[in-house]
Amino acid sequence: AYDFVRDTISDQRLRDVVCGATMKMELNADTMPMYVYAQATNSFIDSSWRLGYDNDSKLGGGMLLIDRLVRQVRAMGGTILSGKKVVSVHVSEDGNVSGVETADGEVFTADWVISDVHPAVTMDLVDNCRQVKKVFRNRISGLKNTHGIFTANIILKPESLQYMNKNLFVHHDGVDLWRPDARKTESIMVHFYPPEKGKYAESMDVLSMMDWDMLSEWDGMHSGTRGADYEEIKNRKLNECLDLLEFRLPGIRQCIDKVYTSSPVTWHGYTATPDGSAYGVAKDYHNPLLTFLSPRTPLKNLLLTGQSLNLHGILGVSKTAVITCGFLPGMENLEKDIVGY
Repeated sequence: AYDFVRDTISDQRLRDVVCGATMKMELNADTMPMYVYAQATNSFIDSSWRLGYDNDSKLGGGMLLIDRLVRQVRAMGGTILSGKKVVSVHVSEDGNVSGVETADGEVFTADWVISDVHPAVTMDLVDNCRQVKKVFRNRISGLKNTHGIFTANIILKPESLQYMNKNLFVHHDGVDLWRPDARKTESIMVHFYPPEKGKYAESMDVLSMMDWDMLSEWDGMHSGTRGADYEEIKNRKLNECLDLLEFRLPGIRQCIDKVYTSSPVTWHGYTATPDGSAYGVAKDYHNPLLTFLSPRTPLKNLLLTGQSLNLHGILGVSKTAVITCGFLPGMENLEKDIVGY
């Protein structure tokens, strides 16, 4: 992707503008496939939309997606179990998943099992068996992951900052967008939440990439128990983000009421994604067969889905979900169901 952009657009400033939405993907001059860059960039060039507020359900944003998925699953007779941590995927002699065991000892059986957690996490759960070779496990666990994200959710003082119906991307002068350093705070993205009423913003998120190694010693600890050193690193990162934001929104610190921060360690704790990766497995155009994973696994009835397979984001995981489900009734039948004929 980098070579294409460089050879197509001669003006450096214009290249930076086209590639400026760095929080939508991990730009890497040496590895990023054109497919990933084009899909993610084109969807925002066509138009950027947000999910608004639904007065009936009293939900907005991503919660609308969750609510619709929950209602559809239940309408089709499904049951959603939260807080059921899977600890093992059992395999029978014939190479089928015979059961999925949770931390409380309950075992669930099914004709098909679909896992949307990171492929390496999935393979760690699978019993040792002859169908899943050691070389396959090593291949999956050895895949490079994209960087993690530091997030500051900022609650603003009343009527202190006018709402902006757009995202802001702020970069230090001279930063190389295609060779990011996650140990530094060189770029941020700012997202404003629509206010319930009026023209003033009530809250916003500030995001910046963050290196896992800066925080890895706190891996496995629960939120609120990681100590003063961990909080100090997050506070330092927060101030670096605010210093950068001051260039675009002077006086922003005086508008802040409260701040809630999270790190790649937080993300890892919620999703089990290795290194708290924001976009899953890093795709490499040199090795497409290695880094673009198939939903199929060596086990006959275990399928993968999620951001690490094809493409990340709502666009990516939706397309990947269709590909995964195509292995069940067959893609031709699934396409007929989707389009209605």
